[in-house]
Amino acid sequence: MGNKPVVGVLCAVLVSGCTTTLPTIPKDTVGQLKRVGVVSQAADQVSRKYVGMTVFGNEQDQRAIGDWNLDAEYENQLSQAVSEVLHAQAVSMDAGRAAFVKVNSLNGPYSAAAFWGPNFDVIADPVKAACQEKLLDAIVVVGRTNAMDFFGKTNQAIEGLGVYGRRGVGGRVHMLAKLGIMDCKTAKPLATRWLQRKGEQGAPADSRIPTAVIDTNLTSKPLAQWTDAESRQLRDQLASLPASAWKDTLREMLPAP
Repeated sequence: MGNKPVVGVLCAVLVSGCTTTLPTIPKDTVGQLKRVGVVSQAADQVSRKYVGMTVFGNEQDQRAIGDWNLDAEYENQLSQAVSEVLHAQAVSMDAGRAAFVKVNSLNGPYSAAAFWGPNFDVIADPVKAACQEKLLDAIVVVGRTNAMDFFGKTNQAIEGLGVYGRRGVGGRVHMLAKLGIMDCKTAKPLATRWLQRKGEQGAPADSRIPTAVIDTNLTSKPLAQWTDAESRQLRDQLASLPASAWKDTLREMLPAP
Protein backbone atom coordinates (compact mmCIF):
# COMPACT_ATOMS: atom_id res chain seq x y z
CA MET A 1 0.00 0.00 0.00
CA GLY A 2 1.37 3.41 -0.91
CA ASN A 3 1.24 6.76 0.83
CA LYS A 4 -2.31 7.77 0.00
CA PRO A 5 -3.04 11.45 -0.60
CA VAL A 6 -5.05 13.19 2.08
CA VAL A 7 -7.46 15.92 1.03
CA GLY A 8 -9.07 18.43 3.38
CA VAL A 9 -7.42 16.97 6.45
CA LEU A 10 -6.35 20.26 7.98
CA CYS A 11 -9.78 21.36 9.13
CA ALA A 12 -9.74 18.38 11.46
CA VAL A 13 -6.37 19.13 13.01
CA LEU A 14 -5.79 22.84 12.38
CA VAL A 15 -9.10 24.24 13.53
CA SER A 16 -7.80 27.79 13.85
CA GLY A 17 -7.27 27.90 10.11
CA CYS A 18 -10.86 26.84 9.31
CA THR A 19 -14.24 28.41 9.83
CA THR A 20 -14.80 27.13 13.39
CA THR A 21 -14.76 29.95 15.95
CA LEU A 22 -12.53 29.18 18.91
CA PRO A 23 -12.95 30.71 22.37
CA THR A 24 -10.92 33.82 23.12
CA ILE A 25 -9.85 35.19 26.49
CA PRO A 26 -12.97 36.71 28.13
CA LYS A 27 -12.99 40.48 27.84
CA ASP A 28 -13.28 41.01 31.58
CA THR A 29 -10.24 38.80 32.14
CA VAL A 30 -7.79 40.43 29.73
CA GLY A 31 -7.28 43.49 31.90
CA GLN A 32 -6.68 41.31 34.96
CA LEU A 33 -3.63 39.62 33.46
CA LYS A 34 -0.86 41.58 35.13
CA ARG A 35 1.74 38.86 35.76
CA VAL A 36 1.92 36.03 33.23
CA GLY A 37 4.34 33.11 33.36
CA VAL A 38 5.78 31.53 30.21
CA VAL A 39 6.73 27.87 29.81
CA SER A 40 7.83 25.99 26.69
CA GLN A 41 7.81 22.20 26.49
CA ALA A 42 8.07 22.15 22.69
CA ALA A 43 11.74 21.48 22.11
CA ASP A 44 13.09 18.43 23.90
CA GLN A 45 13.36 16.45 20.67
CA VAL A 46 13.51 16.85 16.89
CA SER A 47 12.05 14.29 14.49
CA ARG A 48 12.88 13.40 10.90
CA LYS A 49 10.27 12.14 8.48
CA TYR A 50 11.15 11.14 4.92
CA VAL A 51 8.09 10.05 2.95
CA GLY A 52 8.82 7.68 0.08
CA MET A 53 6.74 7.06 -3.00
CA THR A 54 5.48 3.88 -1.28
CA VAL A 55 5.23 3.01 2.39
CA PHE A 56 8.38 0.91 2.05
CA GLY A 57 10.37 4.06 1.34
CA ASN A 58 9.28 5.86 4.50
CA GLU A 59 11.95 6.72 7.06
CA GLN A 60 11.74 8.33 10.48
CA ASP A 61 13.90 8.88 13.53
CA GLN A 62 14.25 11.23 16.48
CA ARG A 63 17.02 12.95 18.37
CA ALA A 64 17.01 14.42 21.89
CA ILE A 65 17.96 18.11 21.73
CA GLY A 66 17.54 19.34 25.29
CA ASP A 67 21.15 20.59 25.20
CA TRP A 68 20.22 22.95 22.35
CA ASN A 69 18.31 25.07 24.92
CA LEU A 70 15.57 25.92 22.43
CA ASP A 71 12.84 25.93 25.08
CA ALA A 72 14.66 28.72 26.91
CA GLU A 73 15.03 30.65 23.67
CA TYR A 74 11.34 30.20 22.85
CA GLU A 75 10.42 31.41 26.34
CA ASN A 76 12.46 34.57 25.78
CA GLN A 77 10.69 35.20 22.47
CA LEU A 78 7.30 34.46 24.03
CA SER A 79 8.00 36.76 26.97
CA GLN A 80 8.46 39.67 24.59
CA ALA A 81 5.18 38.78 22.87
CA VAL A 82 3.33 38.57 26.20
CA SER A 83 4.59 42.03 27.16
CA GLU A 84 3.58 43.56 23.83
CA VAL A 85 0.28 41.80 23.15
CA LEU A 86 -1.14 41.19 26.62
CA HIS A 87 0.48 44.27 28.17
CA ALA A 88 1.47 42.07 31.09
CA GLN A 89 4.69 41.42 32.96
CA ALA A 90 6.18 38.22 31.62
CA VAL A 91 7.58 36.07 34.42
CA SER A 92 10.29 33.48 33.87
CA MET A 93 9.59 30.05 35.33
CA ASP A 94 13.31 29.44 35.86
CA ALA A 95 13.90 25.81 36.83
CA GLY A 96 10.17 25.07 36.98
CA ARG A 97 9.84 24.03 33.33
CA ALA A 98 10.28 20.32 34.05
CA ALA A 99 7.07 20.26 36.11
CA PHE A 100 5.08 20.85 32.91
CA VAL A 101 6.51 17.96 30.87
CA LYS A 102 3.21 16.03 30.94
CA VAL A 103 1.58 18.69 28.75
CA ASN A 104 2.87 16.60 25.83
CA SER A 105 0.70 13.66 26.84
CA LEU A 106 -2.02 12.34 24.55
CA ASN A 107 -5.62 13.36 25.19
CA GLY A 108 -6.80 9.77 24.87
CA PRO A 109 -5.77 6.11 25.06
CA TYR A 110 -3.76 5.90 21.84
CA SER A 111 -2.08 8.05 19.20
CA ALA A 112 -4.72 9.24 16.75
CA ALA A 113 -5.64 12.66 15.41
CA ALA A 114 -8.52 12.98 17.89
CA PHE A 115 -6.17 12.45 20.84
CA TRP A 116 -3.04 14.34 19.82
CA GLY A 117 -1.81 16.75 22.47
CA PRO A 118 -0.96 18.98 24.08
CA ASN A 119 -2.94 17.82 27.11
CA PHE A 120 -3.55 20.95 29.16
CA ASP A 121 -5.76 19.14 31.67
CA VAL A 122 -2.91 17.09 33.17
CA ILE A 123 -0.85 20.13 34.20
CA ALA A 124 -3.40 21.57 36.61
CA ASP A 125 -1.24 20.85 39.67
CA PRO A 126 1.97 22.46 38.38
CA VAL A 127 -0.10 25.42 37.16
CA LYS A 128 -1.56 25.92 40.64
CA ALA A 129 1.84 25.56 42.30
CA ALA A 130 3.60 27.97 39.94
CA CYS A 131 0.79 30.51 40.14
CA GLN A 132 0.98 30.53 43.93
CA GLU A 133 4.76 30.62 44.09
CA LYS A 134 5.19 33.35 41.48
CA LEU A 135 2.00 35.32 42.29
CA LEU A 136 0.77 34.95 38.72
CA ASP A 137 -2.55 35.63 37.02
CA ALA A 138 -1.99 33.19 34.15
CA ILE A 139 0.66 31.01 32.52
CA VAL A 140 1.20 30.61 28.78
CA VAL A 141 2.24 27.01 28.19
CA VAL A 142 3.60 25.76 24.86
CA GLY A 143 3.39 22.07 23.99
CA ARG A 144 4.14 20.14 20.84
CA THR A 145 1.51 18.52 18.66
CA ASN A 146 1.05 16.44 15.50
CA ALA A 147 -0.66 16.90 12.14
CA MET A 148 -1.21 14.90 9.00
CA ASP A 149 1.31 15.51 6.23
CA PHE A 150 0.29 18.89 4.81
CA PHE A 151 3.50 19.14 2.76
CA GLY A 152 3.02 16.09 0.55
CA LYS A 153 -0.70 15.52 1.33
CA THR A 154 -0.04 11.89 2.31
CA ASN A 155 -1.49 9.80 5.13
CA GLN A 156 1.69 10.15 7.22
CA ALA A 157 1.81 12.14 10.47
CA ILE A 158 4.42 14.76 11.34
CA GLU A 159 5.25 15.96 14.83
CA GLY A 160 6.54 18.95 16.76
CA LEU A 161 9.96 20.23 15.78
CA GLY A 162 10.96 18.28 12.74
CA VAL A 163 12.60 17.76 9.39
CA TYR A 164 10.47 16.59 6.46
CA GLY A 165 11.41 15.40 3.00
CA ARG A 166 9.68 13.91 -0.04
CA ARG A 167 10.68 13.65 -3.67
CA GLY A 168 8.91 16.33 -5.67
CA VAL A 169 8.12 18.33 -2.55
CA GLY A 170 11.58 19.15 -1.23
CA GLY A 171 12.90 19.55 2.29
CA ARG A 172 11.27 21.47 5.13
CA VAL A 173 11.75 22.14 8.81
CA HIS A 174 8.63 22.72 10.86
CA MET A 175 7.30 23.59 14.30
CA LEU A 176 3.94 22.10 15.25
CA ALA A 177 2.90 23.47 18.62
CA LYS A 178 -0.06 24.81 20.56
CA LEU A 179 -0.32 27.57 23.14
CA GLY A 180 -2.62 27.40 26.14
CA ILE A 181 -3.20 30.42 28.39
CA MET A 182 -3.81 28.76 31.75
CA ASP A 183 -6.00 30.65 34.22
CA CYS A 184 -4.47 30.72 37.70
CA LYS A 185 -7.93 30.80 39.32
CA THR A 186 -9.14 27.58 37.72
CA ALA A 187 -5.93 25.94 36.37
CA LYS A 188 -7.83 25.53 33.08
CA PRO A 189 -7.15 27.12 29.68
CA LEU A 190 -8.69 30.50 29.01
CA ALA A 191 -7.95 29.92 25.32
CA THR A 192 -5.80 27.65 23.15
CA ARG A 193 -4.41 28.09 19.65
CA TRP A 194 -2.06 26.48 17.15
CA LEU A 195 1.18 28.41 16.88
CA GLN A 196 0.72 30.18 13.56
CA ARG A 197 1.88 33.24 11.72
CA LYS A 198 -0.57 35.87 10.59
CA GLY A 199 -1.93 35.07 7.16
CA GLU A 200 -4.03 36.77 4.58
CA GLN A 201 -7.76 36.32 4.93
CA GLY A 202 -8.77 32.96 3.53
CA ALA A 203 -5.20 31.66 3.46
CA PRO A 204 -4.95 27.90 4.05
CA ALA A 205 -4.04 26.86 7.57
CA ASP A 206 -0.89 25.02 6.53
CA SER A 207 0.58 28.18 5.00
CA ARG A 208 0.64 29.76 8.45
CA ILE A 209 2.50 27.07 10.38
CA PRO A 210 6.15 28.02 11.03
CA THR A 211 8.16 26.24 8.35
CA ALA A 212 11.33 26.86 6.34
CA VAL A 213 13.18 25.27 3.44
CA ILE A 214 16.06 22.88 4.11
CA ASP A 215 18.41 20.94 1.83
CA THR A 216 16.46 17.91 0.58
CA ASN A 217 19.58 15.74 0.76
CA LEU A 218 19.65 16.18 4.53
CA THR A 219 16.11 14.92 4.94
CA SER A 220 17.08 11.44 3.70
CA LYS A 221 19.99 11.24 6.14
CA PRO A 222 19.44 9.85 9.68
CA LEU A 223 19.80 12.57 12.30
CA ALA A 224 22.56 10.65 14.05
CA GLN A 225 24.68 10.98 10.89
CA TRP A 226 24.40 14.76 10.56
CA THR A 227 27.67 16.62 10.96
CA ASP A 228 28.17 19.16 13.72
CA ALA A 229 27.86 21.96 11.16
CA GLU A 230 24.61 20.52 9.78
CA SER A 231 23.21 20.15 13.30
CA ARG A 232 24.14 23.73 14.17
CA GLN A 233 22.40 24.96 11.03
CA LEU A 234 19.28 23.04 11.99
CA ARG A 235 19.41 24.38 15.53
CA ASP A 236 19.68 27.97 14.25
CA GLN A 237 16.77 27.46 11.86
CA LEU A 238 14.58 26.03 14.59
CA ALA A 239 15.51 28.86 16.95
CA SER A 240 14.29 31.55 14.56
CA LEU A 241 11.39 29.59 13.06
CA PRO A 242 8.57 30.77 15.39
CA ALA A 243 9.90 34.26 16.12
CA SER A 244 7.07 36.15 14.39
CA ALA A 245 4.36 33.65 15.26
CA TRP A 246 4.19 34.24 19.03
CA LYS A 247 2.64 37.70 18.75
CA ASP A 248 0.33 36.68 15.89
CA THR A 249 -0.95 33.70 17.89
CA LEU A 250 -1.52 35.67 21.09
CA ARG A 251 -3.44 38.31 19.16
CA GLU A 252 -5.79 35.64 17.85
CA MET A 253 -6.56 34.69 21.44
CA LEU A 254 -7.75 38.19 22.35
CA PRO A 255 -11.43 39.08 22.13
CA ALA A 256 -12.64 41.41 19.40
CA PRO A 257 -12.33 45.08 20.42
